[in-house]
Amino acid sequence: MADWALVIGINDYHRLRSLKYVERDAALVRDFFIQKAKFEQIFYYSDSSPEFIAPDGSSQNTRPTYANLRSFLLDFFEEPQLEPGDK
Repeated sequence: MADWALVIGINDYHRLRSLKYVERDAALVRDFFIQKAKFEQIFYYSDSSPEFIAPDGSSQNTRPTYANLRSFLLDFFEEPQLEPGDK
């Protein structure tokens, strides 16, 4: 059984006023999942997050755009990577 998380932090919006601390707060949530909760897999999307290698071996852009998040969710769940008991 494994614990998984998708954490998204967006400070800058095109048509709305930008926010100051969302990306920082998302990074703190990510760090909590890694350090305290000991989650096995955390996917982190923010304006400054690095790319990661997806389970299929492809490089995944982690800028939190609609296209990138949609691509991740489709790639990840079309051929599910989760196993029975994962949460």
